[in-house]
Amino acid sequence: MSARKLISPAIVLLVFLLDRLTKGLVLEKLYFASREVLPFFSLHYVENTGVSFGMFRDNNAFFIVFSAVLICALMIFRRRLAAHGAAA
Repeated sequence: MSARKLISPAIVLLVFLLDRLTKGLVLEKLYFASREVLPFFSLHYVENTGVSFGMFRDNNAFFIVFSAVLICALMIFRRRLAAHGAAA
């Protein structure tokens, strides 16, 4: 596999690892607490079990199925593009 093809997966992995790291730090330092950073800026721990602004809270089955269908559709689309020489 060429170095050019490894850039995207490497970026995805890096973003994923940074996301997990920051979530771990927040759980460790701010779990059910608040921290004042500046007199006008503070951090508060809040959990959101839904999507944006708590919409569809506690509806995990829908999002699991939706995500699986979307991933399958994207994989099929990519294979079709590759078959026509449009994607590597």
